[in-house]
Amino acid sequence: MAALVVIVISIGVLISLDLLSSGGVPNPGPGSGSGSALDPEVLAAAERFATATCPPGPTTTLALVTDLAGSMRLDTEVPIPGLSSMTSTADGTLFLGERTGSILRLGPTSATPRLFLDLSADTSTVTDQGLLGITVGPDSERLYVLRTDRRGDLVLTSHPVGPNSNPGGVVELLRIPEPSPLHNGGGLAFGPDGLLYVGVGDGGPLGDPYGHGADPADLLGAVLRLDPGRTGPEIWATGLRNPFRLAAGPDGDIWITDVGSNCFEEVDLLSPEQTGANLGWSRFEGFRPFLPAALPDGRTPRDAADGLEPPLAVYAHDRDRCAVMGGTVYGGDLFPELRGSLIVADFCTGELMAVSSDGAIRLLPVRAGSPVQVTTGPDDEIWIVDIATGLQRLGSSR
Repeated sequence: MAALVVIVISIGVLISLDLLSSGGVPNPGPGSGSGSALDPEVLAAAERFATATCPPGPTTTLALVTDLAGSMRLDTEVPIPGLSSMTSTADGTLFLGERTGSILRLGPTSATPRLFLDLSADTSTVTDQGLLGITVGPDSERLYVLRTDRRGDLVLTSHPVGPNSNPGGVVELLRIPEPSPLHNGGGLAFGPDGLLYVGVGDGGPLGDPYGHGADPADLLGAVLRLDPGRTGPEIWATGLRNPFRLAAGPDGDIWITDVGSNCFEEVDLLSPEQTGANLGWSRFEGFRPFLPAALPDGRTPRDAADGLEPPLAVYAHDRDRCAVMGGTVYGGDLFPELRGSLIVADFCTGELMAVSSDGAIRLLPVRAGSPVQVTTGPDDEIWIVDIATGLQRLGSSR
């Protein structure tokens, strides 16, 4: 059985992100949801597809940005291992999510972050699970938190953050039972339309044997869209494996970084009007077919290739690359060459990349350690959440 991607950081937290889609169906154990029973032959077939040798396939060429060589550096801003996500408010306040379920607050004039919210007693950290993503609303009055609770359910809640807000004013917006502790998603982004986009993984196990990603009516394996002031999410896009990060561009388009199986990583770009778009998982991984015509139980993928939305960009698991970590559309001043591009990182190599709207991928001349999020800081520059070392900022050496 191939090994999972595991990182033991200095404070003793075991991180197991399944980002290489390793072999073996994990024992769900405590903190995982429940799924209906499947025939063992179906599970074995799905795992076999998910761990097979990667065939040659079309990918996007990665070109090094040579004119930025020597001009970039990473500065550590908050040296706290175990961070999984970051967001900021209009006044420059940072909220830092820890995978174990705590959220720290760092004011614009503060030197040390303080505990803002502790959800650790009801947060599962089995395998991929934990506090997955956070974001603030457009008015900076509420904090939105996506995590897995002790039952293994994926839960989205909102919490007041204003100085005069009621600490008890917590609202649960979404709850989805998970069939396994794998592929829980994590992407959160508000579009210019004021709606919240939520990335939800297929729920695992390997190879999506339940067919969640291929089911256009399933909340799993999808990007959901909702108005936090109303109830009930809309399934906005389907055919996703693990949309771990989302980003909204200034034009309203939504960028999706979808962590792949064992061969390819994918970046997608959709306009808000493309409701119902199917991005192809598990019929395809990146540009290449993933599932055969039928699984052993006779079930066939629901989607024909001509009914799918192709990826914007794809890169392969070569040179130790393993998982795309999104992502923010750059609009800062330090690197005008990158404006309008989505800045992402690879979890295993730490490489930073710029993905343009024409699908080109440029490698930036700097590497992080174990990045799990690339985001925009209060200064409109690039900030990186590194789960092994803490919060970093991409600075200029020009």
